[in-house]
Amino acid sequence: MLSAMLLLAVPAVADTENEEGDLDAREGEARKLIDLFGVYRSMDQWSSMAVTVARPFRAHVPPEVFEALEITLRQGYSPPVAREILVQELSSNFDPDAIAPIEWWFGSVLGGRVEEFELAAGTPEGGRLMEAYSRQLAATSLPQDRREVAQRYDRATRKSEALALTLYAMNETIFRAVNDVAPEDRRLSPDQVDAELAKLKSRLPDLFQGFIITQLAYMQKDLSADERLELLMFAESDSAQWFFRNYIKGLDRALASGGERTRDAFRKRVAKQSD
Repeated sequence: MLSAMLLLAVPAVADTENEEGDLDAREGEARKLIDLFGVYRSMDQWSSMAVTVARPFRAHVPPEVFEALEITLRQGYSPPVAREILVQELSSNFDPDAIAPIEWWFGSVLGGRVEEFELAAGTPEGGRLMEAYSRQLAATSLPQDRREVAQRYDRATRKSEALALTLYAMNETIFRAVNDVAPEDRRLSPDQVDAELAKLKSRLPDLFQGFIITQLAYMQKDLSADERLELLMFAESDSAQWFFRNYIKGLDRALASGGERTRDAFRKRVAKQSD
């Protein structure tokens, strides 16, 4: 009887091992794609971004409270945890047919040029170039064909949406965290907090879309018409859309998780200061 039970258990063990092997493979591919799209680089900036967003609050809280906020923001928006949440999102909605076209794009000449631009745009020198180009556009105007390409590329890649989502989530975390520990006579009601955040949320998309459109217009200024078309064909392809759709979902989850960890740690740290 026992031997029969053991024999029955063998296929189940084999199936479990196969499932674990498949999951490892999917997670490995997800990590590779996240790296190719430069997501790791942007997540590495989360802690410093959150601290920068918090700076206007320095004047409204005691120094020790602001120090606690800075510490918990750096911990709460730590990149490793956020990366794993994003890996889980991509691997749980995995599309094996998307891998080869995406890898081909990043191995192509044009894909390489776009990747180089993305890397350069994230540097201080790249930021200065974008500022100078914005001033140039203000004095002239962006050609309509390049504007349309930039707008379509932004809609496809959801760049401005991702940036607005990230900065809104960080603002929300900080605003709610500071309000949680404010003296009772200065604390806003939940409805007041929601109203203030709703106003911020309504302003962010348009604000960041202008910034991203300028950046994308600069990226394509040396591209031919055929190269611009190729750029759009990739960004709007089924493979790229699978990635961006699940990236936004994973990004939302990762930011929510970071916000919860930050607020919880912040409350505990401020409570210890009061003891």
